[in-house]
Amino acid sequence: MATDLSCIDYLVIFSYGGLQAILRRKGKKLRVISNFTNHELAESMQVLASLLQRFQPTPGETKVGKEHVYCFGERYICIAKLRDMSKAESILGLLSRIVAELDKYETLPAGDIVSIVEGILGAGEERKEEKEEKREE
Repeated sequence: MATDLSCIDYLVIFSYGGLQAILRRKGKKLRVISNFTNHELAESMQVLASLLQRFQPTPGETKVGKEHVYCFGERYICIAKLRDMSKAESILGLLSRIVAELDKYETLPAGDIVSIVEGILGAGEERKEEKEEKREE
């Protein structure tokens, strides 16, 4: 059974070096942001440092906050803001799968990270259909 992604407002992917990608819900689709200004990258480093100081995580660890769920890997961190915290457990399983797949690689370009995440989320099919609809117009 597929995980219901409608409870996710956004998904943020960090490497321990910084922000890699944001997938933000727009209607039923996920909008991908992977290009950031220097200011956004600097702010994200503050968020990352605060997150690591607050949780002092070990790889493989997951955390549940008030509105967010966190999954810490060897090289990557996934954070999801949820609309419905009753889905936290299933979303943590999904984040664990994403982090485990990303952690297989030493470093990845943002485009590859997005492709891997979309493949796991099934979002790649939605974006593929969207591109095909635009071509038909």
